[in-house]
Amino acid sequence: MATITHITHQHPHPYTFERAREAVLTIKTLRPTLSPAEQETLALLLDSDAVETIEKSIEEADAGVFESLERAVAE
Repeated sequence: MATITHITHQHPHPYTFERAREAVLTIKTLRPTLSPAEQETLALLLDSDAVETIEKSIEEADAGVFESLERAVAE
């Protein structure tokens, strides 16, 4: 006879997974109606490396740290 194992998940915010699941369903439903620019923005927001780069750039700009376009592109 098969044994059934039940694992209780003790997440500090029990609705986090459900909210994430609902967000995925919403994105899948609405994606065909999004403009290319909106789809690109959504892709960037879902890319943790891109978000990290954007956050770093904002912090640098707030601190007054700027580079010329030529130097930034050359790196």
